[in-house]
Amino acid sequence: MRLRHIVPAAAAALVLAGCSQAPTVAATVDGTVISQREAATLVEGCPAVGTTQVTEPVAVSMLVRGELMATLAEQQGVDYSVDDIDSMLKADPQLGQLVSEQPECLKLFRPSVGTQLVSQSYASSEEMLQAISDVDVEVNPRYGEWDPQAGSMVGSGSLSVPAEG
Repeated sequence: MRLRHIVPAAAAALVLAGCSQAPTVAATVDGTVISQREAATLVEGCPAVGTTQVTEPVAVSMLVRGELMATLAEQQGVDYSVDDIDSMLKADPQLGQLVSEQPECLKLFRPSVGTQLVSQSYASSEEMLQAISDVDVEVNPRYGEWDPQAGSMVGSGSLSVPAEG
């Protein structure tokens, strides 16, 4: 291969790599990396909850929320045992059967239980929202943009930007 073909290809790779920390990173939460493979595995293992299809952006959002709650729990000194949370979910009359049949779905529901556990350690919801906003969350643009107030991804999750005009 000639050098003139390698240089444009390398430049294109650098430009695309600038869109996220690495092409395989879906998100980072306070330095903890969530891989695109983790999101894909979650979708493969839990493709739907009831009539709602689980997509990669939903999976990334829930994985980010799970890491976020683990970070806040550590900061607040809250006991945040994944085993305890999973036991609670398995014992739930509505979710127990689903998570027993599809254990990967536990990852979708952990953040909700984690939010309940962690929220009790804050004096107010405003204080918790401020703590959420203070945690460094970066999301690969293909999944959208992280909104700390909503606790989820917003936007279309596209790498392209519409032209103005």
